[in-house]
Amino acid sequence: MNSRKLFHSIGEIEDRFIDEASPKEKMQPTKRRFSVIKAAVAAAIILVTAVPITAFAIETFQYNAAVTYLTSLGIEAEDLSDYSRREVIETVKTYDAGESNALIENLLQENDKIPVTDTMAQVTSEQVSKLTPTMTYKDIIEVLGNTVDVGSGIYILQYEVDGEYTIKIPLADDNAQLGVTGDKLLEAEKSVTVLQADYPKYNTAEELVRSSDLVFAGTVKNIEYQMIDVSTDKEPDEDTGFVDNEKMPYTLYTVDVDKVYKGSIESSTIIIKRAGGSFGSDEYVVENASEIAKGKKYLFVTETYEDTYPSLLNADQSSYDMDTPQTIMDGEEKEITLSDILKLF
Repeated sequence: MNSRKLFHSIGEIEDRFIDEASPKEKMQPTKRRFSVIKAAVAAAIILVTAVPITAFAIETFQYNAAVTYLTSLGIEAEDLSDYSRREVIETVKTYDAGESNALIENLLQENDKIPVTDTMAQVTSEQVSKLTPTMTYKDIIEVLGNTVDVGSGIYILQYEVDGEYTIKIPLADDNAQLGVTGDKLLEAEKSVTVLQADYPKYNTAEELVRSSDLVFAGTVKNIEYQMIDVSTDKEPDEDTGFVDNEKMPYTLYTVDVDKVYKGSIESSTIIIKRAGGSFGSDEYVVENASEIAKGKKYLFVTETYEDTYPSLLNADQSSYDMDTPQTIMDGEEKEITLSDILKLF
């Protein structure tokens, strides 16, 4: 029964009760011993007592119906204790008639709570990365969606990330701020392994370029991670030091080629690799590795292989940001710069 039919029914009940409580126009004579005067007095007493009792019953019925309607809107019943029964009843009548009502609007705002769920939401690491330190409970729900709360007394939101591992986000109350970035949350849940790689170190740009067989510039279009069998006809993999038939974590960079300085590339797009990467809750890193970001243009110095992707020569001297000039300050150790390499071509 919707609220309009409900209050229509209440009106009918109210009319029926009042009709039953009203005195009849004609009274049939009785053969009882008490006099007509006594009968009139008794009827008056019944009328005086019956009408208030009936009105109270009707108001109680209306109030309970109004409370049921308001709770269906998400308003807590205890929040109505500050208002009289008549106020609550009249409020629902006006709201149900399509009129705006400040009391209901205020109560709805105060009770704008997110429904409880026992289902853990599945999200991606990219979604989690969008979280910022100033976000509150509702902000996080808007970004990641509603999820199970495993906290007791505080919020502890639990999410499954990339279908591989879970993160927990604790918040003291509705207004508490996250305090960290989404990336920090992801890092906290990851097991970090530092790869021990015996990379060659180059002293000059000439030495670096001479050791490579493919030097080119291009824009990074995609970054992904893959476990690759590094077995080759050469010595153990130069990037990692691992021997044949071992699968190693690699980061793969898909690059749109702009210009080739040394060697040749048959396609306008190439995939190159560097040791390390993110695999679920496991993070593999190489110390001092230079940053390579999606959407940016770099000069890459690589070595090619017959059965696998080309590899960067080492972690920190094989990629150069084409949009950021590299300078050496007085007193700093001499480093190989982008301009040093470009001068060779």
